[in-house]
Amino acid sequence: MYIIKRIFIMSIIVVGVLSNCLCAKVRSVGSQREFEQHVAQKGICVALFYNADNKKDVTMQKKNKQLQRMVEDVSAQQSYDDADVVFIKINSARKEFDTIVNNYAVMSVPCFLLFDNGRQVMNAQNQPAVLHGFVVREELETFINNYCGNEINTLNSVKEATQKKRMDEEKASWLPYFYPRDIFVRDYDPAQRSME
Repeated sequence: MYIIKRIFIMSIIVVGVLSNCLCAKVRSVGSQREFEQHVAQKGICVALFYNADNKKDVTMQKKNKQLQRMVEDVSAQQSYDDADVVFIKINSARKEFDTIVNNYAVMSVPCFLLFDNGRQVMNAQNQPAVLHGFVVREELETFINNYCGNEINTLNSVKEATQKKRMDEEKASWLPYFYPRDIFVRDYDPAQRSME
């Protein structure tokens, strides 16, 4: 019995850890194909290009970790989570990403690019919307909200309306089967209730 209990507890822990990894809000991109899949998905994608090539530069490593931690915090924001905004990070120092870096004209890192339904988001001058540097949380949120805020609000409104409609339909489906206490039921004596 003790062994079964231990196996059960360990399996719950493993499932919990794996589900947390699979549902991560910020995904590391391992290949060009994976990048293209994330960007091509319906919805909004925020891409962080960073450079983690120099392992000896401790200050750069700290800055990269702080930036990635900040991106994870931003991705956990309720409005972005509800709108299914995907956050990805790309190590531009890796050779397999040279094509992507050249295609999207990533000149300096770190930088953020926005994609909406597979297309790169453009600014008012018809140039790609880019945020450069080691930015703080407020700057990243402002960048995302300026270019994609309306769509995020629309997605959240549609999702909320769909959820409300589904709940109303569900409530309507069980309502005919709900019998309040005050309904008279033939052959039922309330005095017998204490005997049940």
